[in-house]
Amino acid sequence: MGKTLEAANVPHEMVTYSGAPHAFSVFGSDRYDARADERSWKRYLDFLANEYK
Repeated sequence: MGKTLEAANVPHEMVTYSGAPHAFSVFGSDRYDARADERSWKRYLDFLANEYK
């Protein structure tokens, strides 16, 4: 997907949370990772705050 976004000149970034499995934010699942979920949620809220000032 990164190459497609770059080809379309769409700014993007990818963030990984070390040790967090895919679907780490699905509360109640065996893959849930509270630390990664909290960090990713904060990052999302910061993004929204910056985009919609």
